[in-house]
Formats: sequence, C-alpha cells, structure tokens
Amino acid sequence: MDKPAITEDDVRWMHGFLCLTTPYEAMQPLLRTAVIAAATALVPRLRRRAALPPVDLKRRAAGDVDD
Repeated sequence: MDKPAITEDDVRWMHGFLCLTTPYEAMQPLLRTAVIAAATALVPRLRRRAALPPVDLKRRAAGDVDD
C-alpha cells in the first residue's frame, strides 16, 4: 500500500497539534523528522475521519437509521 503524500501544511499542522515550543522554522533536523513521522502516521486517519458524513443524532434517536 502506498504511503499517503504528506504536505508542508500537514507538517505545520502537526507541529501545532503537538504544542511544540520550538518555532517551526527553527526546528532541528531530528525534531523535524519526528514531526514528519507523526504527521505520516496521524494525518491519514484524521483525513478519513473528516471525510465521514455527519450523523444526525436526533434522527438516529427517533429510530430513523437510514443514513
């Protein structure tokens, strides 16, 4: 299976998500590698979760399960 393409925006988002105190532009190569590895692992899962249609919980509670 191919690895998903991780963009610079994904890496920047992961840097913010990890709440790193080091500014993005000042990251050392080892830290940048770790952030890229984290983005490679998490971003595809987050993309899949964001692509799911929202569930109408009121309709589901009323018994209408045709989504």
